[in-house]
Amino acid sequence: RDQPRSRGLGDVYKRQELQHLPYDVLKTMGTSEAYEGCTFEGAYVKGTECAPLYKILVQKEDRTQMYVFMNREGKIME
Repeated sequence: RDQPRSRGLGDVYKRQELQHLPYDVLKTMGTSEAYEGCTFEGAYVKGTECAPLYKILVQKEDRTQMYVFMNREGKIME
């Protein structure tokens, strides 16, 4: 018989305050030409302390929004 799988805490994104993001994530957000003129509207994190994945809500100058995914080192994950 199938056993129901429990959703661990790492399976869902939790809201993360922008000021609490790792330095390397903030550095990527602040220095990448791709985000020039953009505002950062929110951040979320999932995974473990050893391997977190950050989901950043970015609003472009034309007011469209997109999500950018980064690891702890600020590397953009596709």
